[in-house]
Amino acid sequence: MHPVLIQGTSALSEFRLKQLTESLSTARSDLEDIRIKAEFVYILQTNEPLNEASLNQSYRLLSAKTLFKQSDGFFVTPRKATCSPWSSKATD
Repeated sequence: MHPVLIQGTSALSEFRLKQLTESLSTARSDLEDIRIKAEFVYILQTNEPLNEASLNQSYRLLSAKTLFKQSDGFFVTPRKATCSPWSSKATD
């Protein structure tokens, strides 16, 4: 298996990012220069490395432009076996 991580668009609006930053600044006045960034990351599990055409098609389908680059931060993912309205509908 060959996991491919693709970086997508911003997961939150500018308004929501500003609101979260202000809330965190209020809660933790000891922190300086708080920056919050939230972006979608798509993990594709492939049988072999993607060729350029397949990678470009994946970018178009996911509205993405680049492979994911490691940086400071962490991933937030659903709990295992969590059912969402989307996953339930997809299963149907």
